[in-house]
Amino acid sequence: MPNNKTTQRFGATLRWLAISILVSFSLPLAAQAQLPELAAATGSGADTTARFFGGVTADEGLSYGSEFAFDQAIDVLTELRVEPEHVNTVGNIYLIIFWENTYFIGLESGEFVVWDFSLETLQPIRAEKTLADVESIPVVENVAFGPAGVSDTTLQIYLAYDSVAAENELYYTAQPLTFSIAAEVTQAQSLTLYSENISGPIIQNQCRTCHFQGGAATATPLLYLSSAQNDFLNSNYNTLVSYITSGGAATLLAKPSGGQAHDGGVLLAPGSTNYQNFSDFIDAVVAENP
Repeated sequence: MPNNKTTQRFGATLRWLAISILVSFSLPLAAQAQLPELAAATGSGADTTARFFGGVTADEGLSYGSEFAFDQAIDVLTELRVEPEHVNTVGNIYLIIFWENTYFIGLESGEFVVWDFSLETLQPIRAEKTLADVESIPVVENVAFGPAGVSDTTLQIYLAYDSVAAENELYYTAQPLTFSIAAEVTQAQSLTLYSENISGPIIQNQCRTCHFQGGAATATPLLYLSSAQNDFLNSNYNTLVSYITSGGAATLLAKPSGGQAHDGGVLLAPGSTNYQNFSDFIDAVVAENP
């Protein structure tokens, strides 16, 4: 169960996300795939012809998925098709989000508030409206959940409605719309340093003169791919990390800077930019691999 601070943060985030609830979507209808259908149920257990649909899309409705990246902008769409005898009757529509054992209900104001799962406290997102045969309820439009504060988590969305034509009955999604937002993927500082300062000016322009398969330094474990080869950056980075974490940090810096015998001569003059960058990179790898 999330603590009160986390729940308040999530509720505030949902209120921000909900700004787009009352905004009409601009997805080109011709490009949209059919929203996936969700199982329907009633509060009394009676059969129903009402139908519910929901989907999450990152490509403007061309397809729908259930797993999305931290910073991936998505649209969350829901739709209900009321029973024929409920068309043009007055009713309420409800939107409920379930997250880590807590229910939130959407209000007409655009806010989301914690709900205690009691019918007495259930409030509609659209109140006392004349029901059409099809009711579209967009949840969010073009929002990346991770930067907004919701990540490394799974959300479930339920849709429901009632009608004066069926007093005390509730029609709802027995199967929720479920989707997950991945955790933020952060790149190691050493990889950033390597890709920006080491790979091109040092490894490709200097070290690979000898350190490649078949080269003058072919007997060493430090053999690098050329920039023309597949995945060269990650491969060469991993080669260096493996060498450093195996105890070669001091040697790796000393040899090309003249501190130890190096057949390739002095490549990184102490005090130079390349020397400092290489030293920073080695320090970062050591710090990340204690």
